[in-house]
Amino acid sequence: MLLGGGRGGALTPGEFRTSQVWVGGTRPGNAVFVPPPANELMDCLTPYERFLHDAPDVTSPLAKAALAHVQFETIHPFLDGNGRVGRLMIALQLASDGLLREPCST
Repeated sequence: MLLGGGRGGALTPGEFRTSQVWVGGTRPGNAVFVPPPANELMDCLTPYERFLHDAPDVTSPLAKAALAHVQFETIHPFLDGNGRVGRLMIALQLASDGLLREPCST
């Protein structure tokens, strides 16, 4: 839903990428940042998920939200929308850990 009607809506929203992406530049060789290859996503996302659930160690909620955001953006699991999803995850993590009553208010 977050990506359906906007930029990137045709780039398999909600599905993990199956190809290499890069940030800046015209190819990985001149990019500002090159995330892990698509075939390594699960190797990155599995420990990431454990971290979100405080395994193996408990992390303070505010530090966890910040580190989780940086790591999500570093993994860059989607073709497009990683920034939007990553920013949303900050609020969801803070709500999950009890620092916010709800992720957003109307």
